[in-house]
Amino acid sequence: MTNPSTAVLDRAFRLHLRWCPDRLHTGAVSRVWNHLSRGQPFARRMRDLDGKRIAVEVTDTGNVWAFQVRAPRLSPIRREAGWDLRVRGATDDLLRLALGLEDADTLFFHRRLSMEGDTATGVYLKNFLDALEVDWEAHIRTVTGALPGPLRQPARGVARRALPERRLAALREVLAAAVGEDMGRAGTATW
Repeated sequence: MTNPSTAVLDRAFRLHLRWCPDRLHTGAVSRVWNHLSRGQPFARRMRDLDGKRIAVEVTDTGNVWAFQVRAPRLSPIRREAGWDLRVRGATDDLLRLALGLEDADTLFFHRRLSMEGDTATGVYLKNFLDALEVDWEAHIRTVTGALPGPLRQPARGVARRALPERRLAALREVLAAAVGEDMGRAGTATW
């Protein structure tokens, strides 16, 4: 049985995706990615994607989010700019991929996600996402490194107490439950 609050959250999320302009989504995703990639080992591996234009199409809401990799950063671009690689899928499947609930190979094999364009870029991106791990300590050191000496240690202590790993794990569990309930209720999406 579906949790009523989960159903309301699901409807609100999908309405947000449908009605909020894509440029706001791509801007937010770019800012979050660019902040979180500071001090991360994976940021160096983005050089292999430098200059690539990647589009993500959310098939059930009509969103298209387009980015250009300017290693190690993501920059939003207009969807009319074209793409080197396009990944298409329904909201639930893209969330399952982003949350690490299902690996890309499974989603592609069952045709719940599709990829068009430069195959080498697609394979690299898939492997990059599969191996993606955030080193919170490195991130905290990098972000607080620009602070004057007397403020640096207290700021690092505050950041560590914020417990990003635990908070993100809790958020992931809530989203996983919502996606799991929705997948159980609606069945799996097919192409």
